[in-house]
Formats: sequence, structure tokens, C-alpha cells
Amino acid sequence: MEKQEAINFILQGLEKDCSESEIAAELSEQMGVPIEIVKKFVDRVAAQNAANTTSIPSSDRMVEPIAEPGQAGYKVGELSAERWEPNMEKDNSRILLPVTGQELVTLNSSERMKIWLQSSWKRFKENWRIFFRNRLAVVGLIMLLFYVVMALVHPLLMGTVWPKGIYNPVTGHDMDIFPHPSGMSMKHMLGTDTLGRDVLSVLMAATGPSLAMAFIATITATILGTVIGALSAYYRGMIDGIFSNLADISLLAPAPLIMVIIGFVLDIDPVQFGLIFGILAGIGVVAIVIRSHALAVVSKSYIQAAQVAGGGSLHILMNHVLPHLLPLAAVSMLFTVTGAIFASGFIAFLGLSRAQLNWGSMIYDAFTYEGINGILPWNVLIPSAMAISLFAASFYLIALGLQDVVEPRKVARRLRSSA
Repeated sequence: MEKQEAINFILQGLEKDCSESEIAAELSEQMGVPIEIVKKFVDRVAAQNAANTTSIPSSDRMVEPIAEPGQAGYKVGELSAERWEPNMEKDNSRILLPVTGQELVTLNSSERMKIWLQSSWKRFKENWRIFFRNRLAVVGLIMLLFYVVMALVHPLLMGTVWPKGIYNPVTGHDMDIFPHPSGMSMKHMLGTDTLGRDVLSVLMAATGPSLAMAFIATITATILGTVIGALSAYYRGMIDGIFSNLADISLLAPAPLIMVIIGFVLDIDPVQFGLIFGILAGIGVVAIVIRSHALAVVSKSYIQAAQVAGGGSLHILMNHVLPHLLPLAAVSMLFTVTGAIFASGFIAFLGLSRAQLNWGSMIYDAFTYEGINGILPWNVLIPSAMAISLFAASFYLIALGLQDVVEPRKVARRLRSSA
């Protein structure tokens, strides 16, 4: 496929309101060119189209100003572009500008910022649209938002509608009902637990700590795993060997197992649990996944070109490597955080957690009551077990949607199969 044909294909796709990711995936398969390179070319054509320029890039090479203010001259590899006298009122910073035919397009700072904002907003809408095409991901997002609403609404109910003496999730007790646990009623929608507390109040109160634990584990593992994976792939050698050995050890002793052992020894709150689990997952599973992808990124020709051009290691990592790793890191961690949720609930179920507001502790109390009285309080067991399962499922389903955004080839194949 010739370059002009590729440009026409891109413009036709934009006119049909196709996303840039879908266009790049389709074009990559037709041309047999890596999608990273095609994606950059598609972004440039889309940016030019958004800026209402009269010409389309006829070369995928970029030109760099080699002139200081008051001088002239641009250079493209071995070829010199048409010389021009720079405008002293314009921004003459060292930036890359596209060549359009025989005419050099120059943009000042405000124009570049405008195009960047338009391109970023359009890319955000495209990714959001791809995400919403996955119905399971939408269900997961709704489920997660429901948990967030539960965590925010509970303090409001405690401060306005619910009397603290009855609905306090820790010390509440309804003296008008005996014996406990009791079944569902108008006063207690999910009944009361073995201590006479309102089950719905305890369930909602445990949502906040669980959300804090999940988000802290996600952020910690994403940052740590991305940094370790990028450094290992870029520097190799001794650094790669050290981090690889740590990852191998983490596979032999998984994070959930380590957290159970820590639960025997230490009394940790949900925030500390999320931090420790995030560190263990970050140096283990997440780092392994990111490193494998980073090895492919650092072998690309544009990384080698940046090194030959004199780019520092920090500049290359921050501008050319990490942007390609963060989406995959987010997806990997959302899959991993489900392990943190189940590990937290399992530790509480074993009675190793001293936290009173925990869904696993509610399951533990239910089975303890059965062991003493021979009756299993289903109104306590079922809501708490469903809360853990659906909370973990919400992150898993969201990760499926983000996977479509990160890997647009799947979306393109799905669209072709449904056509």
C-alpha cells in the first residue's frame, strides 16, 4: 500500500467516525507494519485533519530546526528543506514539524497546544467508546460505582436517619429484637447479626476500608511494577538479574500466602494491607508482565534513534518507554487486585484479622455462630460473601474493558467478524 493510499484510508476512516486505534489496527495488518509506528502516523494525519490544514503529510519523516533566531535552514536527514527566514515573533524552540509537500508548516505555542488538546480529547473519547463497547466492562464499572456510593452514603445515613445506638456498625444493638441474629424486617432490611448489629449497616461500613485497600494495592503495584519492569528491560545486566530473582521468589511465595503469614504475626489495617500486597505484587507478577512488554518496546527503532541522537536514559524512559507500559500495567494490576480482595477476606475469615469492619469477618462470625449453636445465619453469610465476590468481579470486568483499549487489534478483528 502506497503512502497516499494509506492517508486516504485514514481520512475515510475518520469520516466514518472510526477510532484512531481501530484505523491503526486495520492499517497495520494490511501494511504489515508494527502498530506502534502506524499509530503515530495515524495520530499525525488526524492532528493535521483536526487543525483544518490544506495539505496532508507526504512524508513520515520529521524536520528539526537547526537555526537560531535570525538564521535560517531546516534539515531532513540528508535532505535540506526549503530555506526560510524565521519570524522573530514566533516560537523558535527546537521542536519537530511535519513537512507537507514543498511547504513547511510552522506553528506557534498556542497552536501546538490547541492541536495537542484536540488530539488528546479525541483519543480519550475513542478509548472511552472502545471501553463502552465491552458490555461486561460497563457492568463492572456500574458495580464499582455502586460500592463507591455505598461507602459515601453510609456516613450520611448514620448522621441523619439511622440512630447510632441501633445502627452503629461496631457497637450497635437493637434492644427491641430478641433473639439475635434476626431475619429481614422493615427496620432491618438484611436483619441483624449474631451481636445484634444491623447487617446492612455493617456491610456498608466495610465498603470504605475495602475500597481504600483495593485502590492502594492497585496504585502501589502499578507504579512499582512499571518502574521495575522498565528498568530491567532497559538496563539489563545486573539490574535485570536482581529484579528477575526477586520476581522468581515472589512466584514461589505468592502475595496472598505471604499476607496470610503476616496476618498471623501483625495486626494491620486495610491501608497497610493494601500497601504490603501492592509491593509484593509489584515486584512479582506485575513486574514480570511489564518487563516482557518493555523488552519489545526498547528494541524498537525509535528507541535506538533516540539513543543515537544523544537522548539521556531518563528522557528515553520517561518519554518513549513508560507511556507504552502504563496502560498494560493498569490492566495487569486490575487483574491482580482481585487477589488482594480475596486474600483480605480469607484472612478475616480465618479469624486472623482484628479489623471489625470486614466482609470476611462477617463470614467468620456466621460460621462461628453455627459451630456454637448449630444454626447458620444465612442473612449474614450470603450478603457478605456476595459483597466480596462482586467487588472482586467489578475490577476483573473493568480490566477486560481496558484490555480492549490497550490491544486495539482485538477490537478490529471483532468488528470485521461482526460485519
